[in-house]
Amino acid sequence: PLGYRAMELPNGRSEDHFLTAFGRPERETVCAEERQRQPTLSQGLALMNGQIVQQVCDRSRGRLNRLLVSDKGDSDIVSEIYMAAYCRPPSTDEVDRHVAYLAAAEDRGEAMEDILWAVLNSKEFLFQH
Repeated sequence: PLGYRAMELPNGRSEDHFLTAFGRPERETVCAEERQRQPTLSQGLALMNGQIVQQVCDRSRGRLNRLLVSDKGDSDIVSEIYMAAYCRPPSTDEVDRHVAYLAAAEDRGEAMEDILWAVLNSKEFLFQH
């Protein structure tokens, strides 16, 4: 449900496809080896075009919306996305590339969604999370 983290679910019987794709254990034992550790095609598809990532990137609600309606500039928003996703600030080159992309875009909100989607689908994000 909205507002819950996966570890806060009362039992492991959730029918959520995203959790299933990423190896949600059955919680039948206390053994950590119950979880799958190998990447799968389902995981890639869930990240590339799954409903969860689409909802996160949707600028009409959530964190991205708050950033877009704030008085923050593009480089500040990019920095906040990087801090939230990678726990590090973006490099000067990364900021420059994203700000240039935003400047060339017809729709700032759509372009910012693209940046967030790219960050969430990057190897760095997948490696950390």
